[in-house]
Amino acid sequence: MGFILFFSGIAFKLSLVPFHFWTPDVYQGASSPITMLLASVSKCAMFIVLLKCCFTATHLALLQDEKLVSFISWVAILSMIVGNSLALKQQSIKRLLAYSSIAHMGYLLIVMLLSGSTSVEMAWQSVLFYLTAYILASVSIFSVITFMERNRDAHSDITIGDWRGLFWQQPLMATLLIFSLLSFAGIPLTAGFIGKFYLISFAANEALWALLAALILGSGIALAYYLPVIFSLFSREIAREASQTSIENNSPSVSTNLTFSTMDKIVLNLFIIAGFSIGLFPDMIGKILQAI
Repeated sequence: MGFILFFSGIAFKLSLVPFHFWTPDVYQGASSPITMLLASVSKCAMFIVLLKCCFTATHLALLQDEKLVSFISWVAILSMIVGNSLALKQQSIKRLLAYSSIAHMGYLLIVMLLSGSTSVEMAWQSVLFYLTAYILASVSIFSVITFMERNRDAHSDITIGDWRGLFWQQPLMATLLIFSLLSFAGIPLTAGFIGKFYLISFAANEALWALLAALILGSGIALAYYLPVIFSLFSREIAREASQTSIENNSPSVSTNLTFSTMDKIVLNLFIIAGFSIGLFPDMIGKILQAI
């Protein structure tokens, strides 16, 4: 009971089901830099704390308890399915990312279900690589949101409609979004694909077939909301409509009115290069994470 209470407190911070209800409202209501910290640094730190507490000799034995394994398994499965399913109808980018983060934390929870101490090293490697990919994609998307909010009302919310045709107006920004969303979806040649490959390998080695099935199902559902966002970036019709509207109103649209300093462009390019490099050279990143 003590461990379940401890785990529930950490699960609240990680937005795991059924402790997830606060997440979309906080993501949408907070300013983008604060939301970025919640989505990346906060979740990463809490998951590392959870694993460090659980991967001790005493708690490794505790994790073999059948009821406890069942409890953690159900939390992971529900987080994967519920998080991805609730993201399907979202138009607000922040709320979509909030529900997506619920699913990603559910994926990571798989590594807690170890069959023995020999799996600890593989579990750490899987977690660190996945967290690296997740943080990079999250920070990249929230950086784009922050840049776009410079030209909007502070209380307005970025929606999928605001990104329609963005590739034809801001190709650098759209390219970063494409790489980040593909990484979240786990498409090959991205860091997210390698991270999910680690988790699938771990689940297969541990014979966690129910969790593996939930991971694959959740990833399939995720494609149903990640890909339409990517397709909207290439919408020519909306781009032309936005351009025509701005001409009629004698005011530039949000996308065309964006201004970037040299530092902004450097940051965007660095994120693109980092995401592409991790997907192409995962062994190099894996060695660095092992050394750390």
